[in-house]
Amino acid sequence: MKKSFLFCALAASIFFTACSSSSSSGEKSLTEKCANGISESCLEGATWNMNAFYALNEEGAAEEYMTLSSPTTITFSDSGTFVITYSNDPKIQSDGDEILGQEEYGTWTLSGSTLTLNISFGTGIFDGTSLVSNATVSTSETGKIQLNLGGVLIHIYAFKSTSGIYEVFDAVELP
Repeated sequence: MKKSFLFCALAASIFFTACSSSSSSGEKSLTEKCANGISESCLEGATWNMNAFYALNEEGAAEEYMTLSSPTTITFSDSGTFVITYSNDPKIQSDGDEILGQEEYGTWTLSGSTLTLNISFGTGIFDGTSLVSNATVSTSETGKIQLNLGGVLIHIYAFKSTSGIYEVFDAVELP
């Protein structure tokens, strides 16, 4: 009886180890998917968090303009849809726009580096307009994979003047 139990436990252990290593070894990491810049597989492999707004200083270097207490996220699916979930930070609320914690839904396409977000429904801020950006994906000095929408702002009404302000999204690997 003890031998059967021991055999079953050993067999189960080998089975689960084999299954977990085969599923993780065949899948590329987000770093590998984004190694050559922006691509469909790179976007699909993560939730993208925006934790701060940036501005260029007098020397032309990027620096944080405003840090958020909770991130705004974009999640791209492999079926060509996306969800934007806005931060709950009251600093991005302006002029009665009720976006805190709200979601936008739509479809996305990527052609070269041109990322188009067609917003289907959500807060009504975009009124059916598409956001089209010359997007880039790069790795920061600290090793974060970052999505820059090339000056196009998702938070279009967060500030009285958005001149010189831009958004950078950090990738979060999905489990």
